[in-house]
Amino acid sequence: MKKSFAVILVVMIMLSGFSVAAAQTAEEAHFREVFQAAAFSTEYGDSEGGKLHRWSSPIVIWAGGEMTREDEEGLDLFIGQLNTRVGGLPPVYRTGFREEANVTVVYAPLERLNEHSKFYVEGNWGFFSFWWNALQEISRAEIAIASDVTSQEERNHLLMEELTGSLGLTNDIDSDPDSIIHQGWTTTQELSDLDWRLLNQLYDDRLAPGMTFEKASLALGWGNPSSNNGLRVGSSGQEVLNMKQRFYELGYFRTNQFNNRFTDNTEETVRLFEKNNGLPVDGVADAQMLSVLFSDDAVKK
Repeated sequence: MKKSFAVILVVMIMLSGFSVAAAQTAEEAHFREVFQAAAFSTEYGDSEGGKLHRWSSPIVIWAGGEMTREDEEGLDLFIGQLNTRVGGLPPVYRTGFREEANVTVVYAPLERLNEHSKFYVEGNWGFFSFWWNALQEISRAEIAIASDVTSQEERNHLLMEELTGSLGLTNDIDSDPDSIIHQGWTTTQELSDLDWRLLNQLYDDRLAPGMTFEKASLALGWGNPSSNNGLRVGSSGQEVLNMKQRFYELGYFRTNQFNNRFTDNTEETVRLFEKNNGLPVDGVADAQMLSVLFSDDAVKK
């Protein structure tokens, strides 16, 4: 009896470990997808072919216009958070002199925002424009926030959203509605854990301005994501091993004796799984496919 109990306990521990690994793999795949979307493209066009842009010099902010006391306090609080929570970010501080600043924040009536952010797109209550140098380092930014059609809560959100964008997370994301850079309209009053992780990843010292996502992935030890992310023939590593283990759990592999290489046989298994689960059948284990694979809804063979 004791021996049987011990065997059951070992099996439960193993299954628990696999579940944790599966969840971590899906979460990591999602993070990388979001990082690519936010840091390697811009919301309104990108003439630099999907390159990373970030600051290398101190970020000096001047703020003015129709500001409230709460606007002032919110900006100071956010600057303090950036300085303490984002490793690798150059120092961020305020100046009282506009000519000393490389970031300007102006609160003005909606109809006049185009005067304060060069590339302003009409209708936006908040907007940022930014410039970079030959090294792809961000060198200047202009932020404009509507003062006449917004509540204080909305202004607080817009300040954090536009300043976060001007630091290098230049594109909104469709997922994660609690994110400050979520595409849909929200009044989130603080950055999410994902947002802070994205900023810290952006300023990781293994990365450099001008990198493509492919080069950044290699520098971070993520492997080569190839043309459009995802695991495919030629990929290798722990992610492939985790995927194969999950296939085994779902009955797609007859044995749990396998290596960490994505082969032609692996591609066939991926295609079968995609077909069984109503996914596009391309043999590539992208973020969508991996999310389904490690979910409770995954269809067994």
